[in-house]
Amino acid sequence: MAHRSPENPSLASRMAEHDARPGRSCPISYRYGTEALKRCAEIEADTLYIAGGLYGNPFALDALLDLVASDPGAQLVFNGDFNWFDIDPADFRRVNEAVLAHHATRGNVETELARPAGGAGCGCGYPDWVGDAEVERSNRIMERLRETAARYPDLTSRLGALPAYLAARIRGVRIGIVHGDGESLAGWGFAHDRLDDPVADRHQPSRVRRGVLPPRAITDRDLPRWDPHPAGGFQDPPFLVLRPGR
Repeated sequence: MAHRSPENPSLASRMAEHDARPGRSCPISYRYGTEALKRCAEIEADTLYIAGGLYGNPFALDALLDLVASDPGAQLVFNGDFNWFDIDPADFRRVNEAVLAHHATRGNVETELARPAGGAGCGCGYPDWVGDAEVERSNRIMERLRETAARYPDLTSRLGALPAYLAARIRGVRIGIVHGDGESLAGWGFAHDRLDDPVADRHQPSRVRRGVLPPRAITDRDLPRWDPHPAGGFQDPPFLVLRPGR
């Protein structure tokens, strides 16, 4: 379900425009702002695995848990949207019980299961380069998943209590862990073309320089990537953005 943005920067520049339709809107309750990232609790770890976009896949879950178990002392974070295709009640319970035994953030999927914002649909905040058919399909999947989640109020309550973002300190290096971007749970500001667009991304390095954003950030959006800061005397480590596809 990976969505790639177009090469056309004029399309990319409209990603943040408001669209109130279900699946495209970004509810006010999703917004936290970059200042909040300075105050969040930290995970202390020597090795930290961060899984973005499990999407209810029990086979991927088993493989990931086996991987972490084979690395003594390693910790694991599920970075939101670990539900999606787990419509089957047994899968839903299994996935969520496993995830909640580890660190986790609340993605837009979990947010819409536990504390739905009226009219948000799947809560994906899709930009305009994602077709209407895909948005509608995502909204329908969310409707079916809500029916399953309603059977497990204990689990959905725990999903609603998860944080929208985390921070970690890995061998002395602080990173931020966000599902969307530095501003919002469903933000697309860290999408591939946004980071390549000097106009759209001009504020991001300054936020890092001021310490508003951690020098490294990890998000669920788009494709894995390593983004060093542009030259200019930054003393922080490069800005890391890992985006398993959706």
